[in-house]
Amino acid sequence: MEIGSIEDGIDDIIGFHENIVKHIEDSIDGISMNGNILCMMVDEHGNEYESLLDEDRYIKSLNKSLEFFKERENYEKCKHISDLINRI
Repeated sequence: MEIGSIEDGIDDIIGFHENIVKHIEDSIDGISMNGNILCMMVDEHGNEYESLLDEDRYIKSLNKSLEFFKERENYEKCKHISDLINRI
């Protein structure tokens, strides 16, 4: 399997960033049922992989999602992410 840009391998990149934000918010609110499992990924051969997001990576992940939504001028989502960062 060749490793490239994560955005190149994800069909729904907006949904991926929204999932990051929801996962972190659910975790800090204490309602996450998935532990540190962010999502499952399936390669071109049907092999499944867990994508994990540990608590010590929340700020970095939120900052990447914040930049993503800034580039798309989704300022409502940016405000929500900034509020989450301030809660951590």
